Amino acid sequence: MNSGEEFSDNEFQILDIILNFEPVTTTFLAEFRMHEDITISTETLNEILDKLSKHQLVTIVKEQYQTVVTINATSRNIVREILEGYWKRNNINETTLRADAEKNLLGILKLLEFRYDDKPHIGFSDYFWDSDSIAICKRLAQARLLFRHTWSSRKHSYESYYLRKFPFDVGKSLEQLTIEKINLKDLEIGSEWPMLIIALYSDAALTLTDLKLNFPHLTSDEINEFLSKLEQRGILSRLRGEITIPKGTRDIVKNYFFFNQYNQFKSLTLQQLRRRVSERPSNLFILGLIRRILASASSLKTSEPFCSIKRDLLANVSENDLIEASKLGILFLTSKEVIVAHEVVTELESMLKSALMVESFMTVPPNDNLRAMQA
Repeated sequence: MNSGEEFSDNEFQILDIILNFEPVTTTFLAEFRMHEDITISTETLNEILDKLSKHQLVTIVKEQYQTVVTINATSRNIVREILEGYWKRNNINETTLRADAEKNLLGILKLLEFRYDDKPHIGFSDYFWDSDSIAICKRLAQARLLFRHTWSSRKHSYESYYLRKFPFDVGKSLEQLTIEKINLKDLEIGSEWPMLIIALYSDAALTLTDLKLNFPHLTSDEINEFLSKLEQRGILSRLRGEITIPKGTRDIVKNYFFFNQYNQFKSLTLQQLRRRVSERPSNLFILGLIRRILASASSLKTSEPFCSIKRDLLANVSENDLIEASKLGILFLTSKEVIVAHEVVTELESMLKSALMVESFMTVPPNDNLRAMQA
């Protein structure tokens, strides 16, 4: 059997949900809203699953406390073929998603803030509700681009919208659309990206004073012009003097920077640091200072190329030394944090060690300060 002509709309939808989120329990399936915005009864669901099982499209396993449903491994291609027609008839495609999302891109960015990672979904409850995001989700669910799921427990009601993965990944499509619209490609790697890095890796909201501290060569008007450009694109927001990036946008911009811009940033920064250290050996003191700063936070997570350290963790580090260190471009300051490009520091240290191994000994005549500085 390789056509879906004998299936009802509800049967198509149940099969669609199973393909997108397997393995699923029957309890989980029963809590989805069908296109008519109603849930199906347990009896009807069992009849649908029994029919899909007889066609060898799904596998049903009864465990001790629940019944788990998956796509039959030998029928996966057949299921895709059956659903192709269903997806096509209902315009379930990226073109439809983009057309809808472009109507309210800022709303989509806000919506992504509520996303959970286990099975990609956006969750709400009767005590945690966002009317604008709910409205967008309902519209996308009506277009069958999201799946609506509701349940209740302990006198509270919950509502989730699951992002489909087939026939395309809705989450990735929305992220790609966001990247295109906010146009990150034209940001300057040597000036604008460093400013954005501070906002991305700071746990607290930034102020104009924070940015002036890190970029003393820029005027207030130049900084404000850059912030206005990012604000118009929906990357950041400014409210009562505080500069923040919404969580959904932050994750998207971080990923874009890491996969598309970080290597260029690291290469440029290392090139500048090597030149400045070779020209001014006194900068080695600042590198030592940065290493002390990193060591001051023993439980620091370094899974990302930048790490944020609370200022109150720093001991015996003067404000003047921090300001001087920030001028090397591998350390950024806010009123509450120090953000360090720790990968760049480690690579530069490795280069210095390699250089010392090449020529580890040299003779410095007494009182020859110039020769000592060269050493």
